[in-house]
Parts: sequence; C-alpha cells; structure tokens
Amino acid sequence: MTEERLIEMLNEDSRPDFIGDMEVEVIKLLRDRIPLSEAGHIIQGAEHDKIYLVDVSVAAKFLSEEDAVKLRDLIVCVEDDYLFMFV
Repeated sequence: MTEERLIEMLNEDSRPDFIGDMEVEVIKLLRDRIPLSEAGHIIQGAEHDKIYLVDVSVAAKFLSEEDAVKLRDLIVCVEDDYLFMFV
C-alpha cells in the first residue's frame, strides 16, 4: 500500500463498534505486521491525550487495506507523518 492511500484511509470518518481496549488491539496488530527491525518501537511518543505510533512510511510497507480499515475503525489517524490515536 502507498503512504498516500494509508493516510487517505485512516483519515476517513469511522464509527467504531469495537468494545474493549482499542489501544491494545492497535499495538497487537502493528506488532504482528511490522518487523521490530523496521519499526524499532511501536509507540514512538506520547502527549497529554495522544500516543504516536509508527511512521506512516514504515507502516505502509507492511499493512494491507484490510489492516488500514481495522486501524481506522479503532480510531487511528495520521498526524505529522505518524499514526496516532487518542487515549
């Protein structure tokens, strides 16, 4: 998938029906798909109410469109070239 396509998909509106720990599900999915040697750490940083995840350019190499839909439904977005989510 291209970086542009991933950004486009994650920035679409979504109304999640997921019940549970979204943060855990997101981290598990990214850890399963992205090799540690490529990502280093899945969580790259945090602010008051956000966690920044892997760089879009890294994620795009390993995620399918199905993965992007799942991440979008788990409220993952893109900001400053990183995947992020509110916590």
